[in-house]
Amino acid sequence: MSANDTRRASNPPDFLVKLLSMVTDENPDLISWNQGKLFINDPVALERKMSVYFRHSNFSSFQRQLNNFGFRKVEGKGKLAPCMYMHDELVGSPPDGILKIRRKPT
Repeated sequence: MSANDTRRASNPPDFLVKLLSMVTDENPDLISWNQGKLFINDPVALERKMSVYFRHSNFSSFQRQLNNFGFRKVEGKGKLAPCMYMHDELVGSPPDGILKIRRKPT
């Protein structure tokens, strides 16, 4: 493994670090993690809290980032409806598994 690969493995992307913080620090009524599934229980309230973690408070941008990292929506219809996302590599994983994934290749 090259030094660049080691650095990349030990420095996860900011979005994933912030996502893990949201999952571990926020009220589970807003966002939670269970066995590799990301539950967004109150998207409207979560959108109001996004500026704590990101430079924006746009839920659509948050969803786009989830998709860019390989998460896919498996439950929930509508822009600001409660929903659940999964990532195939994280099924059954604890929340810190989030830090091991990488952006999908373009």
